[in-house]
Amino acid sequence: MKKGSEFHFTIPKSENTLLIIEEHKDLQKEYTKVLKEQFPSFAIDFAKTGFEALNYLLEKKLLRLLSLTTICP
Repeated sequence: MKKGSEFHFTIPKSENTLLIIEEHKDLQKEYTKVLKEQFPSFAIDFAKTGFEALNYLLEKKLLRLLSLTTICP
């Protein structure tokens, strides 16, 4: 019987990161508390503005889910 080829490779582990767009520190703390309880293995990063979030995404080159709310006066 002929032998086949054997391949070995490693897939790098990607870190799951949640990016929250929120400028208020007190709300950032609340989000962190709730999200760490629900998703303990996730890293949490914050952006204060949409522009800062876009720069973050362009630098990191990742986006799995984007969820946002807008409150207009």
